[in-house]
Amino acid sequence: MLRTRVHGIVLIVAALAIGAALWPPAGGAAPAFRKDLVLGMIQEPAGLNPLTASAATDVQFMPIFAAYSYVRNDRLDLINEYVEQLPTIANGLWKTGPGGSMEVTWKLRRDLKWHDGRPLTTDDFRYTWEIFKDPKAPLGARPVLDVITGVTFPDPYTMTVKYSKPWVRANLLWLGAFSAPLPRHIVQPMVQRVGIERFAEIPYGSDPAQTIGAGPYVFKSWLRGNEMVFEANPNYHLGRPVLDRIVFKFFTDVNVMVANFAAGRLDGSPPNPGGIPLAQAIEVEDLLQSGRLSGYRVEYYAAPASEAYWYNFDNPIVRDRRVRQALLHAIDRDGIAQTIFRNKVFVGHSYFPPTHPSHNPGVRKYGYDPVRARALLDEAGWRPGPDGIRRNAAGERLSQIISAPAGDRTRERVEQVVQSQWREVGADLIIDNKPVRTILADVWLTGKRPPDMLNFSHPVDDFSDIDTWWGSWNAPPAGQRGSNHSRYRNEEWDKLIREYEVALDPRQRRELQKRFQVMWSEEVPIILLYNFVGASVLKEGLTGLRPLGLSYTPGYYTWNTRAWRWSR
Repeated sequence: MLRTRVHGIVLIVAALAIGAALWPPAGGAAPAFRKDLVLGMIQEPAGLNPLTASAATDVQFMPIFAAYSYVRNDRLDLINEYVEQLPTIANGLWKTGPGGSMEVTWKLRRDLKWHDGRPLTTDDFRYTWEIFKDPKAPLGARPVLDVITGVTFPDPYTMTVKYSKPWVRANLLWLGAFSAPLPRHIVQPMVQRVGIERFAEIPYGSDPAQTIGAGPYVFKSWLRGNEMVFEANPNYHLGRPVLDRIVFKFFTDVNVMVANFAAGRLDGSPPNPGGIPLAQAIEVEDLLQSGRLSGYRVEYYAAPASEAYWYNFDNPIVRDRRVRQALLHAIDRDGIAQTIFRNKVFVGHSYFPPTHPSHNPGVRKYGYDPVRARALLDEAGWRPGPDGIRRNAAGERLSQIISAPAGDRTRERVEQVVQSQWREVGADLIIDNKPVRTILADVWLTGKRPPDMLNFSHPVDDFSDIDTWWGSWNAPPAGQRGSNHSRYRNEEWDKLIREYEVALDPRQRRELQKRFQVMWSEEVPIILLYNFVGASVLKEGLTGLRPLGLSYTPGYYTWNTRAWRWSR
């Protein structure tokens, strides 16, 4: 995947200076620059337990403190700072055998330590593997268990995984299964107290006093609704980070966050999801260009993700594909891109946006066509009612409740546009925005109180996680955890996804990706509004923070926190 910038977007200031050397120079006194950093966020993680975290906001924090496996650098190379070598076929640590069988060997570095000074060894990975494979653990579907035939731990630094057939994520995740190890000496007593069935409730990942990792920063404190603090790990095996302290400030209202820029209280905000929305970054850019704000710069990044309305397929109204197609035809997405985003975003038509190398331009497209929308709704049996809102034969109104993170002014503006345009074709949209913590805890992760639709991003950085989002086996019953949050089920999709999971040939994988995009566009499982362009606001003098343009890849802006620094 290549990093790209959207055509026509010009950085208002030169890109972040990387400097002659990425890491601090060996020897010699460094200039006395600032050693702290304060970043503004509009979304707060639900928790930092690597086995239960799934929201995009959560996984961005993981590489800061955890021994996280699935991380890419700014060349989009897969990196893992905790192994001697990343297993690949080229270096012989990933071997293929007859009938598609595989054997992958992991060799840990011998200088790894948890934040409390205890060695990190394969014993911790063995314990994490035991938790991961336990059917009583509330971790949702784990299809990799169907292809792993054995895991061995011959010594404290070596692990070998055997597969019955190919698995595309064999070296993306630890043991091809999980993203970060758990410290056995910390987590095991917690699980013993509450039982494996309540693993998601243990304090690891939510209480900093009981959460340690092996990453470059220590998870120091978390005042929910206010801030999260990380402090430098002086014993990190690759060297102490440059900064002493990174503080993430959380805002429920993006306008308050922008006001904090004007007051100089923030050093920056990374891109969405979690950071500053594009529309507010454009506002900051206007302030800079007009001279009403100084000392900051705005940077833009094309991102393989889209702004989306996620249906809840437990609602029978949206199970009719004609209804979904009609509601998409009823939205003037080009108008939204022009009036709200000054044409810095593009209308989304395919699972992959145009900036993605696997994008298929030959898919069905849904332009703004209220006439066609009305015809499709007529065909589906929805007739205009006395109040202008359509009803089906059972008398049910064509009404949808949507929830977005409260205080996100950009999303609120788009919701209001969609609400007005849907009413023109006889559909009612009820806006019920909630604090992001409520959405993550009660709606997104567990479906305890699902609305009809959620307004969240749709990330597509790596197609290898397609099963996570759209495999029927990941669609949980209401009230249970699962990653297929819309609960969409399609047998044809399942077949293609299963085929993709064992396809190691890049040409075969690209062909499957193209086929899936055609199916996706016909089905309209979610409403793609526009393809993301991420933006960050950074104070002058802050260097090293280089977002990848990948919205969901863990660490898309935190992949190199130990290199963040001030140059003035």
